[in-house]
Amino acid sequence: MHTRFGPVLALAAALLPAAQNADYLRAKHKIDAIGQESVPPGALIILTPAEINAWAETEAARKYPEAIRRPSISLREDGATGQALIDFSKLSSGQGTGNWLLRMLLEGERPVSVTVRLTSGGGIATVDLERVEISGVLIEGRTLNLLLDYVFRPQYPDAKIGEPFELGYNMEAIRVRSERVEIKIKDRKNQK
Repeated sequence: MHTRFGPVLALAAALLPAAQNADYLRAKHKIDAIGQESVPPGALIILTPAEINAWAETEAARKYPEAIRRPSISLREDGATGQALIDFSKLSSGQGTGNWLLRMLLEGERPVSVTVRLTSGGGIATVDLERVEISGVLIEGRTLNLLLDYVFRPQYPDAKIGEPFELGYNMEAIRVRSERVEIKIKDRKNQK
């Protein structure tokens, strides 16, 4: 039985990177079209979990090859959980912190899990942090604020957490479902 299925498994393993590359290219095409505002008014763009994960893996490897490995995103109704192995010292370009606890928490590569909730409509969205874990330890309160201040905000200074922000690029709303992400483009009458 092993010899009969061996070639099939080898073929499947060889095709997996090609399928992942196709998912990445589909996601990139959709994201680029939104960024270039070339999506027709009123359109609904759908990103599948496979496309989202292929995009996340490829972009992480391209932008942070030494800092982020094995990223994955799981969707749920109105939110998502992202997981990855992260070496924060390589991610933050050597930016240190005087906080002993934070230094110890961030030293070396760590499994990280972040769960967020997304609400949006009328061209406005809010991303709320629901849970952050590093090496299985729940991060909250002052430690979470330090992590955001020393690691997240230097990388993404314009990002908003827990406060509304404009979606831009003619996006009306982003809806996260367990099986897809739906990006609604404004109708012509609602575009600026």
